[in-house]
Amino acid sequence: MHLDDYPVPDQSRIDKDLEEKMMEAYTLIEVVRRVRQENSIKGRQPVSEIKIFAPALDDEIIKII
Repeated sequence: MHLDDYPVPDQSRIDKDLEEKMMEAYTLIEVVRRVRQENSIKGRQPVSEIKIFAPALDDEIIKII
């Protein structure tokens, strides 16, 4: 029903390490977006490559980006 309460989350299932990595990925995406905006490169316009230095990110997170 639309008046039901939301279920209480199970805090033991939260993966803090994954949340941290995803926050780093989000920050990296925002930096790239800001640089594109400063250089008047639209988000839909492809670029040949973007080089980043992010040793803390796993390969799985980089694939998501």
